[in-house]
Amino acid sequence: MKKYAFLYVILPLVSFGQSAVNQSGFFSSADPLTLSIVADLKSVVADVGDYPDDHAAILYLNSQDTFHIQIRPRGSFRRNANHCSFPPLRVNFKKKEVKRTVFEGEDKLKLVTHCTSDSDGEARVLKEYLAYHMYSLLSPVHFKTRLVYIHWIDPENRSDTITKPAFFIESDESLAKRYEGKIIEVQNINPQFTEPYHMLIMAMFQYMIGNTDWSIKALHNIKLLATSGKPPIPIPHDFDFSGLVNAPYAIPAPHLPINSVTERYYNGHCKSPEEVDSVIRLFLQQRSALIQSVKNIEFKNESDGLQTQNYIDSFFELVNKGEAREAFLTKCRND
Repeated sequence: MKKYAFLYVILPLVSFGQSAVNQSGFFSSADPLTLSIVADLKSVVADVGDYPDDHAAILYLNSQDTFHIQIRPRGSFRRNANHCSFPPLRVNFKKKEVKRTVFEGEDKLKLVTHCTSDSDGEARVLKEYLAYHMYSLLSPVHFKTRLVYIHWIDPENRSDTITKPAFFIESDESLAKRYEGKIIEVQNINPQFTEPYHMLIMAMFQYMIGNTDWSIKALHNIKLLATSGKPPIPIPHDFDFSGLVNAPYAIPAPHLPINSVTERYYNGHCKSPEEVDSVIRLFLQQRSALIQSVKNIEFKNESDGLQTQNYIDSFFELVNKGEAREAFLTKCRND
């Protein structure tokens, strides 16, 4: 009876999520865009204080549309110059300028940038974008993203113009609106009180990509979506500390029994064998799509694509050997 009760709970949520994502707008297309952003980049990069300023910039889209935007360094770890030579940004659009354009309806968007200017920095952007995309293949409740290639232009240093991959992440408000819910900012919620099916998908996904840098109770790299009459759904974000991305600054938390972020460690809570097997089947059903999503990414160096594919393949090897299931059932958390 426990198995069927679990399925009874999850099926309406899956159907609900699939119908909710069929909307138009900037994130409705997966086609990469080419942009140019002109700004005093030296000042932007140097703005690493606790309260960064908005910096005037101009965004050009395919030499057609012009947007007068404000960009602000954001985040914590990646805004530190010791970790990244270029920070992630918040892009603030003017509402009157986005009307009847590809950005219509958007206001403030997070932009994940290249962190470092070398080829490894480019590859890490693409890998983190890939992590968001792979999660969308597993859970109907996810942040939408869109890949862009940006010509970064500083009027005072035009010789330093570079073109790098980046990606936009939809706003919390937009995500909540899609699911007719609300993002709640309540810490210390016991993970066992979240929606069980999506909680388990999320925890297994984090294990697949080698990410332990998340917490439900601390709302660390997790958003909680509350919808009417249902437990909150955890939605992950920020995957730069994952083994999949393998950033040079990424290290496991000291209390974990692993030496590298590429080592997988299950940080999820214990669930029944029926629940675990149900979600494992989902991953196996999506294996081909997950691997194909890696192949669809145009890495500058072929080795980055092969390394990424091998890392995902190694997860499925653990699944096939039964080692992943054992971790989900016996090395899970009970706190």
